Amino acid sequence: MWKKEKRHNDLKQIGILLFVFLSSFFLLHIMGERSSSSRLDEGETYLSKLESRDLNKIKEQLKHFEKSRLLKGAHTKEERMKIRFGNAVILGDSIVEGLYAYQLLDANQAIYKRGRRINNCDEEINKAVQLSPEALFLNYGMNDLIYFRGDAQLFIAAYEETVNHIRRKLPHTSIYVNSILPIDAHAIASTPSFAYVDAFNQALQTYCEKENLMFIDNTKLLKNSADYESDGVHPKSSFYPLWLEHMLKEVGW
Repeated sequence: MWKKEKRHNDLKQIGILLFVFLSSFFLLHIMGERSSSSRLDEGETYLSKLESRDLNKIKEQLKHFEKSRLLKGAHTKEERMKIRFGNAVILGDSIVEGLYAYQLLDANQAIYKRGRRINNCDEEINKAVQLSPEALFLNYGMNDLIYFRGDAQLFIAAYEETVNHIRRKLPHTSIYVNSILPIDAHAIASTPSFAYVDAFNQALQTYCEKENLMFIDNTKLLKNSADYESDGVHPKSSFYPLWLEHMLKEVGW
């Protein structure tokens, strides 16, 4: 009787051990499969990133090669400027008009309308969206100085709203922000709101730093009254090649 009971207990313990062993083996197998699956997913993600990076690198090399080829065939400085600016667009007011008027950029590179401000340029933005540019340069502020009556924060709020709108429309386009050009003293004397240009530029630069946007400072390009047309606001023709060259240099083109 005692032997039968001992044998029964031994078999029971063996059964328990066997159950524990099989359960452990089953769990380790599942974990191994999950680990292998995880490693496979990681590998596929890595290869996908590598493929994307290599394709982007090839595209950049082809773009650079094509631009170099076109530059070699260019005969004038104006042709070279247009090629260097490439698939980029600058939006703005009558200041931007000079880039087209003096044949430094084509109509699909310099999109402008006189009197435009940062808060009423939807027509120009829509034109740019149709072009899907690689980069977009913004040049607003001269008319905003008058419209916002010296309130830099209202100006920045409007600027932010417009930039966010552009980012939604052109999520893959790089955005660059031009500073407002300096204004000559006699123009400030006749239009006091122009005196806020430094405050607006400072607020604009701070906004760009916060939003990780490149702020292109153009304040040193106009040095004295001789650089302006008679209104003291619009630069003379000699300014425009310098300005475009400055923008290209700032973004590394």
